Amino acid sequence: MEEFADEPSSWNSSLDVVLAWCDAVEARDFPRAISLCHEDVELEWPRGLGRGTRLLVTWVGPRKWGPPSRAFQRGRLIVVERGAAGAANVSAVVPEAVFFEVNAARLARIGRYRSLRDALREASLSLDDEVIFARRCDDSSGWKCTA
Repeated sequence: MEEFADEPSSWNSSLDVVLAWCDAVEARDFPRAISLCHEDVELEWPRGLGRGTRLLVTWVGPRKWGPPSRAFQRGRLIVVERGAAGAANVSAVVPEAVFFEVNAARLARIGRYRSLRDALREASLSLDDEVIFARRCDDSSGWKCTA
């Protein structure tokens, strides 16, 4: 994997991309979610590895995606802890962690993990890398991010 500097000036813009993608997936707005990804985005999940925006809709599938609750970041590498359920008709939401790599303001790599610990390890992040972002308000169209 190519190394990039951890420039604080890029932190909020990368986190903004990730949170916008999370919003799009939660709203089932797949065209928007796809527009935030590189065409050959790498997708990782317990079943294995895949690549491409065509697979993204299958990868997200009928799962119910909850909003992000915590975020961890170092440069372009971000882990978001959030709720998810096994299928759209399942009401129980369980925590899961998603790893993101942002390149040129688009998602280059996304990986789903069953535990925050596993996702942080994959991203070479720690609990010390947690960033604070304002939760979305009902009357707001997005997230406010602060490092």
